[in-house]
Order: sequence, then C-alpha cells, then structure tokens
Amino acid sequence: MESEKDRSNTRPPEKFKDKKRGSQTRGDRNDSKERKPDTTETPRHFKSERTTQPVGFARKQGQRSSHGARPKSVTYQNRPADNSISSQNQKNDIFRRRPRTAFGANENNFKTNSDIRNEDQGNNWRNGKFPRRQNTFQNIADDNFGRSHRSPVSDTHLSFGNPISDEINGCRPKVRPNTGMQSQYSRDRYSGWNNEKEVQKGRQMVIGFPFLKNLIGKDPGYIILELTKNKSALKDCLKRASENQEFLEVFLQALSEAYLSRTTPGLMIELFDSLKEGNFFDSVVFLLIDVMGNGKEIDSPVKQMLKNILVIINGQITRNPSSLFVVSRACTLLGQIIDGLSKEDRVVDEIVPMYQDLVEHKNKLEKEQKTYSGRKERQKPPDDFRQYSVCPSPSEITGTARPFLRRNKVEGEYDDLDHYLDVQFRLLREDFVGPLREGITEYIKIKTSKKPNQDEKSIRKLNIKIYENVSVHTPVVTEHGLCYKMKLEMSNFIKRVNWSVSKRLMYGSLVCLTDNDFNSFYLATVVGRDEEDIRNGFFIVHFEQEDVKTYEVLHKIFRMAETSAYFESYRHVLSSMQTFRQGDLPFEKYIIYCDRNVEAPAYLKPGSTYDLRPLVDQDIELQSERRLQTIGTRIPAVANNRFSSTSTEAKCVNILNKKGWPSKELLHLDESQYDAVQTALTSEFSIIQGPPGTGKTYIGLQIVKALLHNKSVWLGSDHRIRPMLVVCYTNHALDQFLEGIAKYFKGDILRVGGRSDSMVLKNCNLKHYRKCLGKLQMSRKQAREELDQHSDELRELAKTIEIYQTEIVGERFLREEMGPRLYNSLVQDFRGNIDRRKRYSYIIKWLGIKRIEEISRQQAEQAYETKTEEFVNVEDNTKQRQRHMVTETDEEDATNAPEKEQELLQKIRRRAGIVFSVEHGIQSKKDKNKKKENLIQQIFNRILKTTLERKISDNDIMGQDEADYIQDVWRLDHNTKWRMYRMWIQNLCIKEYNKIEARRTRFELASERYREAMMQEDKEIMKQASVIGMTTSCAARYQAVLRDIGPRIIIVEEAAEVLEAHIVTTLSKGCEHLILIGDHKQLRPNPTVYRLAIKYRLDVSLFERMIKNKMEFNCLKLQHRMRPEISCLVKHIYPDLLDDGSVKSYPNVKGVSTNIFLVNHESEEKIDEDIKSYSNPLEAQYAAQLCQYLLLQGYQRHEITILTTYTGQLMCIRKFMPKAQFEGVKVTVVDNFQGEENKIIILSLVRSNKIEKIGFLKTENRICVALSRAKYGFYVLGNFNQLAAYSTLWKRITDEMKENGCFGNGLKLCCQNHPQDNAIVAVEPGDFKKAPEGGCQKYCDIRLKCGHVCKRYCHVLDRAHETNTCVEPCTKILCDNGHKCPHRCFVKCGPCQVPMDKTIPICEHQQIVPCSVNPLKFSCRAPCEHILDCGHQCDKACGDAHTSHCKATIDFTFPCGHNSVILCGDTEVAKCQHPCEAILKCEHICSGTCSTCFSGKVHLPCRHECKRILVCGHACNDYCNSCPPCTEYCENRCVHSKCNKSCGEPCVPCQEQCSWKCWHYKCNRLCSQPCDRPRCNKACKKRLKCKHSCIGFCGEPCPNLCRICNKEKVTEIVFGYEDNSNARFVLLEDCMHVIESRALDKYMQMKDESNSIQLKGCPLCKTTIRKCLRYGKIVNQALEDVERVKQQMIGNNGIIDRVSRRIKENPIFSGTFYTNRIRIMRMARSRISTLDRYNICEYQDYFESSLTAFKKARLFTETQLLSLENRHRIAKAVIELRCNIKENYAKVNGKMFNGEKEMVILTSEFVERLTKNLGVLSEQEIEDFTREIQRGNVYVQFLKMKRAIKSAGKDKEATDDFQKVESLILDVQRFTEERETEIDSVINHLKDLLKIEGLGITEEERLEIVKAVGLSKGHWFKCAKSKYSVNALIFHVCTRSCWLDALVKLHDKIICFKCINTLKHLTS
Repeated sequence: MESEKDRSNTRPPEKFKDKKRGSQTRGDRNDSKERKPDTTETPRHFKSERTTQPVGFARKQGQRSSHGARPKSVTYQNRPADNSISSQNQKNDIFRRRPRTAFGANENNFKTNSDIRNEDQGNNWRNGKFPRRQNTFQNIADDNFGRSHRSPVSDTHLSFGNPISDEINGCRPKVRPNTGMQSQYSRDRYSGWNNEKEVQKGRQMVIGFPFLKNLIGKDPGYIILELTKNKSALKDCLKRASENQEFLEVFLQALSEAYLSRTTPGLMIELFDSLKEGNFFDSVVFLLIDVMGNGKEIDSPVKQMLKNILVIINGQITRNPSSLFVVSRACTLLGQIIDGLSKEDRVVDEIVPMYQDLVEHKNKLEKEQKTYSGRKERQKPPDDFRQYSVCPSPSEITGTARPFLRRNKVEGEYDDLDHYLDVQFRLLREDFVGPLREGITEYIKIKTSKKPNQDEKSIRKLNIKIYENVSVHTPVVTEHGLCYKMKLEMSNFIKRVNWSVSKRLMYGSLVCLTDNDFNSFYLATVVGRDEEDIRNGFFIVHFEQEDVKTYEVLHKIFRMAETSAYFESYRHVLSSMQTFRQGDLPFEKYIIYCDRNVEAPAYLKPGSTYDLRPLVDQDIELQSERRLQTIGTRIPAVANNRFSSTSTEAKCVNILNKKGWPSKELLHLDESQYDAVQTALTSEFSIIQGPPGTGKTYIGLQIVKALLHNKSVWLGSDHRIRPMLVVCYTNHALDQFLEGIAKYFKGDILRVGGRSDSMVLKNCNLKHYRKCLGKLQMSRKQAREELDQHSDELRELAKTIEIYQTEIVGERFLREEMGPRLYNSLVQDFRGNIDRRKRYSYIIKWLGIKRIEEISRQQAEQAYETKTEEFVNVEDNTKQRQRHMVTETDEEDATNAPEKEQELLQKIRRRAGIVFSVEHGIQSKKDKNKKKENLIQQIFNRILKTTLERKISDNDIMGQDEADYIQDVWRLDHNTKWRMYRMWIQNLCIKEYNKIEARRTRFELASERYREAMMQEDKEIMKQASVIGMTTSCAARYQAVLRDIGPRIIIVEEAAEVLEAHIVTTLSKGCEHLILIGDHKQLRPNPTVYRLAIKYRLDVSLFERMIKNKMEFNCLKLQHRMRPEISCLVKHIYPDLLDDGSVKSYPNVKGVSTNIFLVNHESEEKIDEDIKSYSNPLEAQYAAQLCQYLLLQGYQRHEITILTTYTGQLMCIRKFMPKAQFEGVKVTVVDNFQGEENKIIILSLVRSNKIEKIGFLKTENRICVALSRAKYGFYVLGNFNQLAAYSTLWKRITDEMKENGCFGNGLKLCCQNHPQDNAIVAVEPGDFKKAPEGGCQKYCDIRLKCGHVCKRYCHVLDRAHETNTCVEPCTKILCDNGHKCPHRCFVKCGPCQVPMDKTIPICEHQQIVPCSVNPLKFSCRAPCEHILDCGHQCDKACGDAHTSHCKATIDFTFPCGHNSVILCGDTEVAKCQHPCEAILKCEHICSGTCSTCFSGKVHLPCRHECKRILVCGHACNDYCNSCPPCTEYCENRCVHSKCNKSCGEPCVPCQEQCSWKCWHYKCNRLCSQPCDRPRCNKACKKRLKCKHSCIGFCGEPCPNLCRICNKEKVTEIVFGYEDNSNARFVLLEDCMHVIESRALDKYMQMKDESNSIQLKGCPLCKTTIRKCLRYGKIVNQALEDVERVKQQMIGNNGIIDRVSRRIKENPIFSGTFYTNRIRIMRMARSRISTLDRYNICEYQDYFESSLTAFKKARLFTETQLLSLENRHRIAKAVIELRCNIKENYAKVNGKMFNGEKEMVILTSEFVERLTKNLGVLSEQEIEDFTREIQRGNVYVQFLKMKRAIKSAGKDKEATDDFQKVESLILDVQRFTEERETEIDSVINHLKDLLKIEGLGITEEERLEIVKAVGLSKGHWFKCAKSKYSVNALIFHVCTRSCWLDALVKLHDKIICFKCINTLKHLTS
C-alpha cells in the first residue's frame, strides 16, 4: 500500500486537453521533477459553473488541480447517506481495493486483469508516462456498494451475481466461462502469440473517425465482429476515446448500436473485457461529470449521448448482472443529471423512461443478490428460473433437492410473464431431468438392497439405461468441438442389442457418467453413433461442463446412465426462455391473460385492401424481387401475372369488411375453409383446427399465398424486409409446406435447420446461400482460418491417440515406455529367425498378430457363408430423429475430408512408428471376377480391425509394479502380453492428452468465435428472405437472430403437436400476426415423463389451451380423404365432420369382400425389454401376407402402407417382408405417418395380453391418427375384445363395425375371376396360401397362344397372358431327321444340336458333329499328324493351325558352352541358368547365373549381407556394397530427452544443463558436451528398499542389487574384484547390468591403438553405453566424433542440384540425341528401332524419378548420388555405343547378322539393368560395364577401318584378318585387356600388309567414372597424432587389404590406387 505522501502526489486525470492550448510533449510529461503544477484552463467537458462539484480526488489540502478547485467531499442528491463519498474513505481505500475478477473467475488463485493493469499503470506513472486515475473510479464504486461485498478471505470483490446458494430446490445458478482466460487468449492472439500474419494485419488496422462513422447504422452483430477483430486496435481506440471527447461521443454511438446485438454473446463478453481493461467506463464517468457541470440547455448531441450511455449500461447489466458494480458510478451520475434536469424541465420524455427502466432493473438485481432466507411460500418460486443452469446439478440427480413445480394452467390466466415462463420452464426442464433423477435414485436403492439376485432384472425395468465399465477411448474433434469417443464393455447383453432399431445412445441423448456411485458425475450429450462403431461399443459424446479436463476423465472406468429424453431439443428451448424479459413476448394478452377479444393485426388499417385474385386463379405464379441470389442486391420481379376476368371481383377487397369479400365458390373454398381464411387474414391471433382430411395444409398454403401477394400491406412503408416465418414441428411437415409455397411463389424462400430430404428445396437451404455473401463471409472465413489453425493441431493429436488405440506401435517407438530392461528382453531374447534386411518388428511376433489374422480370416469366411436375407427398409421415430435432428454444419467441413484424413493418417503412421494396421494387412482385389474374394476381404478387414480395437482398448491393463518383476517377456502368456502392451500404450497416450489439454482452451475460444460469426452471417442471409422455414427446435436455436429480424407474420403448422414452450420461443417482439394450424384431437405433445402429462398437464399445447379458454377458433368440417365407410370411424371423435362428394365415388378394393374390416384375434403380445416396446408375431405375419395378397390384385407397392403402433412390432413385421418382394411398400409407426395418407392402410394394433392393459391405445388422439390415414381400404388387426373392454371409443367402433358386417375373426378373400365361388376366409396368415396367386385354388385353364393350357393357379395379374411364359416341353420338329426341340415352350427354338457321326471331307476323319452343322465348316478335333520343321509332331488338333512353338524337350548347348534341357521352341529365347560362381572383387561368390551375368561380362551386384558394424554401433543390414546411412531408430538419449530421428541423421545436441552432480562435484557444461568434473568415488549414502546400504557411488543411479540380499549375484566373479567387501558398483542404465567399478573404469579408459571411432559397449551384453553419467566425458567425446562422421557421410541438396544439372545437360536426356538418330534407326525398323526408342524413354523416366526421390528423401549419402551420376554416364555411353554400331555397320555391310544384333540387344539389356536399381554401383559393376563399353568402342573403330579398306578395294586381301578380329570382338567371353592387345596386334598386321595411310584404331576416350569424396564402407578412424579438437583429422580407410599399399594425396584427397577408392578427411 502506498504511503500518505505518495497518495498526495497522485494527480487527477489529464486526458481531455483543450485543443487550443494543445497537449504536452512526451518529454514534458517525462520531466516530472522540473514540471510545475499545471494551471491550464479546465476543458469544457470537465469545467463546471457550479461552486461545488459532485466528484473529488484525494489530495493534500491546498494542492491545486489543473481542473480547478474541487471539494474534499460531496453529498449525492436523492441518495441514502451511506452512499456519500468522503475524502477520508478515499484516502483509506483508493489504492487498497481491487476490482473483482471477470465473470466468476477464481479470485483467490490469480491476479485479475485490473491488478495487472494497475501495476503496469503504476510503473508508467512513476516513469512519468501518464497519470493514474482508475483507482478513483474504483473508490467511488466501492463506496457505492459498501464493504459488504468483499470476500472475508481476500480484499477482492465478491461476484455481484445472485448470491443464492448453489443448490436450492435442485437448481444451481448458471456458470459463465472463465473469461479471464478468454481475455488472456485475446491478448495473446493479437500480441504475437503464434500468429505473425495476424499481428501484421492488426498493426495496419486503425479504429478512427471514418471507421466508426462507417459502422454506425450497420447491423449490430457486424459492428461487434469489426470492433473485436483486432484487440490492439480496440485498445488504441479506447485510449483515443479517453483523450478526445468528440471521438468518445462517436464511439458511444457505435457502441450503443453494437449492444443491440443478440446473436454474439461470446463476442460481447470479449468486448466488455476490453472496455473494462481500457478504462472505458472511467472515461464515461468523467464525461458525465462534465455534463453535470454544464448549466446550459441540453442540445441534441448531448441528449443522444445520454441515450447511448443508457443503452450501453442497460444492455450490459442485462447480459451480465455481475457487471453492475463496474457501471454503478455512471448510473449514479446519470441519475443526478436526469433528476436535476427533470426539475428544470430540460429533458424530453424519451430519456426519462429509459432511465426508469434502468433503475428498476438495477434495483431488481440488487434485490436478487440478497440471500433468500424466508420460508418457501406456497405457489411462489423460491428463486429466479433465469439463473438456473440448463444442465442438472448433483443434488438434483441424486434426489436431495426436489424440484419446485406448478401445474400448467389449462384454464384461466397467469399472473404475469414471469409466472408463465417460470411454470413452463420448470415443467419442461423437469421433463428431461426427472427420468434421470428417478432412474438413478431407484438404481442406488436397488444396488443397496439385500436382493442381489434381482438386481439385473430390476435395473432393466428402470426409466434409464445403465452401462457398466464405460471408458474414454480417444478424443475426437468434431463440429461440436473437442469430443470423446467412448467405449462400452461388450457384455453379452450389449452384444445382443439390435442397434439398427434400438433407441439406445441416439444422437442428442443425455448421459451421466460417474466413477463414485453418482456422488459426482459428468453430463454429456451423444453427438456421434455410427452403426458400425456402436456394434463394437464405440460412440462419441460431448461433455456439457465447460471445465472438464482431459486428464480428469482419462483412464477412468465409469458407470453410465442414459435418459430417454432427447436433450438436444430441450437445450435451445430452455436457454431461449431464460432470455425473455418484460415486453419481449408478443400477444401476452392472449397467451398469458387469455383475452378472448382478438384484434386485427396492427399493420392493417381501416380501409386496407387485399388483392385475392391468386386465390381465384389457382395456377398463377407469384413473382417477387430476389435478394438472396446476390445478397443485398435487388433483382426486380418480372410482372407476368395474367389474371382471368373472373377474378376481377377479388382484385380490391376491403380485408376487414368480411361482408364485402368475394364468394367462397369464387375462392374455391367450402364454408368452413372460407371462414378460416377470413379469420386468419383479419385476426392477429388466429387458430385453425383441421380434422383429418379437411385440408389444413391446403388452407395454410392459401393463406400464405394471399399474404405474399399483398406483402406491401404488412411490410409497411419503411421498406424494411420483414420475412414471414413458417414453423413446423417435424422436418417432413416443413419440407411439405415449403414445397407447396414454392409451387406458386417465385421469390426468396429460405429453409433453415436440419437436413432436408427435399430435392425441390435443395437450392433454398441456408448453406446454399452462404456462398453469396461478401464482407460478412470474409469475417467467417477469418474466424474459420483461426479455428482451423487450432483444430488441425488438436485433430492430429486426437488421431494420433486413435491410431495408438487401433493399430500396433513398434518397439522402437515404445522403447522409452518399455524401459531398457524390457526392450532388451523383447529384442535380444527372441529365439526365432528373422530377415534383418527388412525392418522387422519383434512386437508383431510377440503379440501373436499372425494368429489373430488367421482367426479373423476363418471368421470372415464363415460370415460370408451365413449371409442373411435383406428385408424392407422401415422407419420408426428413432431413425427419424437420428436423421433430422443432426445440426446443420458448415459445408467447408466436408470438403475433401476423406482425402485429408487419409493424408493425416499416413503422416501420423510414419511418425508414430506403426508396424501393423488393418490397411497394411490386406490387399484389395481389383479383379471384377473375384467378387467373392473381395467381399470376404472386406469382412476380414472389418473383423480384424474390430478385434485389434477390442484388444487394445480393453480395460484390463497391467500395473507398473507387476511389470517391474517380469524378466523375460517371451515367457508370458498371450493375455498377459496384451495387458503389458496396453500399459505401454496408456503411457504413450497420456503424453498426447497433455498436449491436447494445453491447446484446448484456445481451440474452444476460436470455435466459439467461429460459431458466432456463422450466426451473424446466417442472420444477414435471413434478413433478405421473403419466407423463412424452420422447425421448432431450430427456431429456438436461432431465437436471438429472430428477435433482431423481427418477422411480422408467423405461421405454425402442427401447432397442436408441439409443447407450448417450443412455440413461445419462436415468437419475437416484432411479431404482429400469429396463425396456429393444427388439431388437438390428433397427436398431442408427448412429454417424456408421463406423470407431468397427467398431473401437471404438460401435454396440453398452446393450441389446445387457447381453445379450452374459449378463444375463438375455426374448425374445418368437410373431409376430402376417406371413403364414407372409413370416415364413419372418425366421426366418433368429430361428430360434425362431413364427407365431400368426391370420396363417395372411390372404387372398391379388389380381391376382398369389404373396403374396411376389423380382424379380431386373441394371440398374445411379446415385450422387448431393451427397447421397451411390444410386438405381436401373428399380426405381423398376417399384415405381410395381406399386403402380398393385395399386390397380387394389381396394386402398386407405393399404394399400400402398413402402420403399427409400436416400434417392436415394426421390426417384427420387417422380418416377414423380404426386400426383393416388398421393396416400395411403406412400413412405419403411426406417429411418423401424421399428415400423410395412402389408398390402402393395414393397421396392426399389437396389444393383446392377460394383464388386461392396452397402453396408449385408449388415448383418443393416437386412435384418431391411426383411423384416418386410408382413402380406399382400411384393415385393422387387433384383440378388439380387450380393446372394447377398456376403451369406450373402441367399444363404439367395434359395435358399429359389427352392425355393418365389417368385424370378424378372418377377412373374406374374393376371387375376381370366379366371383360366384365361395370366399376364402383368412383367419390365420397361412390361409392366404389358399389363394397362391391372388385368385383362388382353381387352375387357370386358359389356352395360350402356343396351344398349351395355362397350368398356373387362378391369377389376377396378366389375365390376357401377354407376359406369361409357357413352361411345357416344346413339340416342334427342328430338322429332316425328326429331332424335337429340347427346350421349354417359352424358349426360342434354335438349330438342331443332336450329335451325329459325320466324315470330314478335308481330312477324311470320322467325327461327332451337331446335326445342323455342315462337315465342311466343322473344325476336326482329331490329333494332327503333321511333322514340324524341327522334326517333331504337331501337338494341335487336326482342324487347328500348326503349332508355332514346339513343346518337345531337347538337349541344348548355349553359346557360353553350357548344356541344358529346354523346350524345342525356346532355342532362340532360352537363357543359360548355369550358376556363375565367379569370384567378385569383394571376394564373395557371384550369386547370378550365366545369363543374368551375360556370360561373365557384367555380374549381378553382390547379394551377401554386409553385417559390418557401422560407426553408430548398429550392424549394416544392406547387401555387400557401400553401406547406406543407418535406418534404425536413433538410440542417443540422455536424462532430459531422446533423439527421434533415424540413426543415420545428425542428432541435435541437448542444450540442457548437465545433470551430473553430487555433494562433492558438479558439471557446469551442457548435457551434450564432455563433462568438466571428475568421477566421484565416494560411497552412496542412500538406503535401498530392503533398508541396506547402496553399493553404488555418490550422485549416481543406485544399482538394483543389494550386497546382502543379492550376495550371490553381487559377488559372482566376472572381472576379479566383485568379492571385495569394499567393491563399489556402477549401474549401466542402457542395459541395467551392474558392473564392478574398478574394472569398468579401466575398460572405459582403454584406447584402441587404431583410434577407431566407436562407442563403448557393456562388457557383458555389448549394449552401447550412452546414458551413464559417470563416463559422460568419454561417451560425449565419442558421440561428437560419430556426429562428425555423419555430417561427412550425408549428402545435401547442393550435390543433388549439381548432379541433376550434369545429367540434364546430356543430349540424350533432353531428347535431341534421339531426333538426330532417326535416319539411322529407320534401317532396322522392327526390333532395333523399338529398342532404341524404349531405352531412351526408360532412361529419361528413370533418372527423372530418381532425382525426385532424392529430393524428397530425408536421408541419403553423397556416395548414392554420385553412383546415380555414374549410372547416367554408363547408360549414356551404352546408348551412344549402340547407335554408333548400327550406323557404322549399315555403312559397311547394309545388313546386320546375328553377332552384331546380339551386341546391340545386349547393350539394350545393359540400359535396362542400369535403370532398374537405385543402389550404389559396386566396383565390380563399374569395371564390368567399362570393359564392355570398351569392347563396343573397339568394334566401332574396327567397322570404320573396315569401311576404309573396302573403299580402297583391298577387302579381299584382309578377309582372314577381318574374320579373326570379329571373332575376337564378338566372342561371348569377357573382354579382357589381353584380348584387346591381341586385337591391336592383328590390326597392326593389316596396317603393315595393306600399306594404307590412316589405318588403325584410334584411342577412344575412356569412360570417366565419378568417385565419391569417400565411400562409407568399413570403420572410421581418428588421427592418432591429433588430440581431440575441432580440427582433428577423421578419415575413412578402405576395407580391402590394399589400404596397406601406397596412399597418394592428390588434390586434397587421399586415394588408394589399388582399389580406386577416395578416402575422406575433414581438414588438413
């Protein structure tokens, strides 16, 4: 706390300076010592004409302010005495009090934003930067509220919200998110936190005068988005506002408009945080002080300014009551100003009511803060429902807090709005909380009872579903935010659940998870339930609590309770109800006070006229201007309506004068419809009841048509778009209604909400129009980019965990989790054989994955053999909810989602060391002919994936204590291995979870901002629409948007089916006309809790309640659907219902005796305990058979519907209806068929039991819907004896049907073909078989066109037999031989195929030939007798062409001299397979064959395993050649971290401080540097677990052996010192061996005489020592040398570029070489030109792909790159050589013979060999290729010489020499130097003999082979003369013995001339 002296120097604010005098410079302000007291004139807005001021600052007496004299204390007018402010209070409290934390943040745990700001500003004050003033405002606020709100623990303020206890009557106050964290996030986001681009953009953004003035008048939500877009810009704006009054007034105007927004609650919180941090309300206070001092008349700007301040303050405390203390000082000053000016009559009336509302609201909040201590009054709520959290509290769930409930007032009025909302809110909330509470309470009672045997049975009867052993599987990122995939325990019961029909865990269901018997719990909502996943126990939830941490739910085993309530539909409605305030609800006088005097809509004035011609001319299309196609731009309507002359009467109708309306006939309405339309258009609150078939939807569409055509009347003259809102309960009804509007209205129709199935409305959906926005769309995209940045991070982490839980992680990646002991046991104790050249995973073998694959394969094959038959699709309300209640998401979410996910998965797999996954384990078959294999493979894939997931996610996990005792992991049983593996995976996942939690808050804040930007964008779209369609749930979700839009007309379809609260939340303040359409006698609201429906009348809708309160309504009376026999059933419910004439002319149903029938039976029902539903197999089978019979009568499948009253029966019916037979027949429950109809209805009532219960079949509403869906025929199945006994309505219906002869035990089936015969009575389902084809049991007996008689049973379909097929045997004679047709009659007769003996004229062979085939055209099948040219007999048939490839075997001698048995036809293509067995340069035997090695010319690369020990300590697993960089996982690790690179890559040195320290020494270097301290040889003073002394050294890890307890192991002689009593031991952490210290010290200090670079290994197991701190200096020294070697070995991109440039400069690569050689290649077009073209293309492709592969590769060596260049050089030489041979031979001989061709073809095979392998060229290969190229060059020179001799005419003299040279060159043997010398001697002989000048072979340029700067084979050594330093010489020595020969240093390289290897060094 500051001293009195310090406080006396506190200067008042100097922010508002007079513009004329200017402001001080920064230097003046900083020069605090020399500066004199400021005596400048007080600016206008602080200067006062009064002698006393209302505000003062604490200062010493006599000190003068720059603002004029101020009194020491001020008395407030019209305020209690305790609100006065004294200077003494200021002195005591001004610097002591701190403001409260923002929105419920934990005030005791961290500093508030204001604390930090005060400290910063205090520092700035001391530095002279600006004066401090915020504490003055805080002092005033403290004195206004007193000290009663301070915490007894700290000096921070308590929350100013409702201080009622958290748990009163089962409800708790709403908890706001921690906005302190949000503010911190906002600061971070714009101050450089991980977002440089945004910071740069933020620096350019300035909120100045033009910016603010441009915002004024815009949409409030848009203003909020722009103001909060950049935190630093807003901060600068607030600073400027505190210094410039004119700017402050403009900012107030923009801010007051922003506070009108209802769609951006999260951004409003962020904005308020910024305002508070920027001392905005302090600036407002000083502005008001200045106004108080102004005695002049209030002008218009000041009045507007006061109104703006009132709007801001009122809006803020309405949104957040706890912020009242922040604005309380401003409230006080406003009161003084308005009170003072009111007395002087200087304030207009509009400001006073605004202030009075503010005062009332403020007083109410202050009253609510007092604790409720009185006794609960009867019928009075104990607290404000608006303070409740929508989610229940623990006390509510466990039943310790009981709900306060009052009945829905069905008759009579409510007291006021709060009374009405309170009743509806509490009842609706109880509807989903009640089942959960009652179920859990009952569950706890059952579990604590003493009857354990009855537990499971009793639990299944609960209202909730209980799941045991539920766990969190993996996190998932969805559109709902961070969610979690949960895992169910797959108990036998869960496995039996039919998830395709089960209502368990549906989308939107609320679940409660607990691990302590519901003493505490988590609430979550199901947001994902894929059918395939749920069968395996997986589903996705989103936790409702905002403060749930990942580590809190990780690895816990939960008990989960699921309530049957659909939480998603409650959430939005309840939240919306809490936002209603006085005056927000329209039509209060009707809804609340039940006033029966309904007035006309406010927009209708006396004399208002409507044009009703569209109701006359029904086919007219209404044209309207279009705004949605291009948002904000009007597309004028095209007026092309041509009304008929008949409609002129309806052109101008005085709408309020009902007598002046056109006649009902002109408007195509009946009398009741006419009255309904009149009432709907002239009453602001209209109710229309429509019994079944009376056309409620039709009337609704006609009303909408009239309103849309006359919208200029109800839109008014302000030209503001006020869309019409259409609300329906279900998506199906909404689509139907909007489709009806779209037929006649060609304007802007917008469909908002859930997924629509309508193709007509495809382009009317909200997401379709989101693409049309401009600037607002950019705001959403910016928010989306920010969200994607965070969501991508989380998604990658979540997917990583998912992969860990579903795939197998390799042991190298798990090494840290396993520990060195278990890792070594896994790797070194393996007893099998492995191929070490491949990256073998021991863990695959250890876990038995191969066996799991085999079992899965067997299961897949069994599953394929037991395929089940497919049945028809059925739809119950469960599927409908699943499909329609899923919220609409952004279309960007689904863009390329599968591709992106696959890329992400592959990336994670590579990084996470995955060694087995299901995708890796299968190979898909692309052959279409292998459909069975493909299907089995898919089943196998699914089973294998499921099996792995179950094994990895099992909750049986090994503990670390158990793992510590395991020595050999290979000796564990299968289950124990998996338990241990799950432990490792669990530890791995914990690390990822921690990363997720660190990023979670930022993601959720970005997600909230994106949702609000999306909501703002949706609002802008909705503003442009003419008609908006929503479901009730969607309307509640968009309630804030609807309030801003203010639809003037709202039409609610299905109003009688909807809970009252759902309709109320769709209403907004601007609504002036409400039309309710429905029928309360059909389906009523269906609460989850039956008790609430019966006792509290929650099932009474607003529609029905208004009718019961004698509100005027219109009931339609003329039905147009049901034939009279059917409508008579409905008239028991609607006595006044009349039939239209059209229904009396319906045709009778074919094949039955009556159009309506009640089939009575007494077969008992069955109950499904899982879905708590009933079924009746007899009725199900009967309904299916009746449906099949009606289809046989000629009815189409879509004309028949089967209805049932229970979901269980729906599934039972499905089992009797195969898809192939019944596809197209609709089968559904009654509730889903509301509003629909069909020609024939079959109804199954199900209920039939001995307990005499009929369930909801006694409910009149349900019966009404079921009885009123049929048009032509209606057939009902049920136990009507039982129904009539317990339902009066059913008794009346049954009696009437008996009288009409439409009741009995069986339906009479009448044959249409034989109507005079007796009818078949179908009592049982099997009786329908008596009419197998829809007629009767007689045969058809009709003569067909073929003359046969129809053998079918009497059939109705195809009576004319046009499509009938005769199945009798055909009687036609096919040929002259009298052969009959063998087919059935319906099959077309073909040529006679009877076999006969015939002689083939060509060969005279006797053959069996079909009767109709001419012998001349028959191909003889006798063996061919022809002898081939090779002397063997042809093996084909006589009629076939002779064989071209003889298959006889012969002994063949190859050109190389080897013999072999081959096929006779393979002599030209056969290759010698004799083993080569030559000794290669590497001293290994060649593994190739004679042909693959080209008869010893070019050998295959050596394929012996290298097995050299690399510099890193690993063995080389490659083939014998230049060793590549090590690809094992790097084992370099320290106590701080481990290297995650491949071993061949240079490691990043650890930069942490070395951790080697003890009581005596400490290393001061970095961890990666050689230690600078000696070893400590003092004994360790620690005690082991056995309480004995440690045998290790001070400061080192204690060995795990005890000298006493493990005496035999400790004293076992290994090096000779172990049995010494004073021996100390060292623990090698890499292998966990314990070694005696003296021996180990000597061993580690031993130096290799050759100075080879290598790491020391454990003396016992040879494991490399890397982590032992005792030898840190030695280890780090060796590691430094190893890293130097790695740096030299690895190539870089510079080398790639150089090699690439040299390769691409080659003319062959560029293609010019091929162009120049075209002429030469034309000479041998067939084979050779094709080879040339192929070789060159292959050459180009190979080197292109190779260079690309090197660029992408992370690890490669210079040797590999230079080897690629060598391949290029050799290939280039070979291609040029071949072309030269062909060119020169063509000039000499003109034709090429076998020897020359073989040479050319051989060079082509050389190119293929060179381009098929990317490995390093061995020395042997280089030498072989060089020798063969030299052979070719010699041959080319010989051809040139031969051409010269022929030109001289002396070729005959040289014939013998020519032949000798050619035989030497073209010989199959290797081209040696000796042979080349022999050829030279022959050429010299020719030269001397012929005496021709210039003759002789010139020396071709030898092939230049690039040598690497050093090959990486063998060991590396360090210069023995050089001490370790940066310049120490490190070089490579050739592995061959030739390194002992002379080494020559040439051009800074050390070269061994014996093996032509270049040796490497770092520096000279």
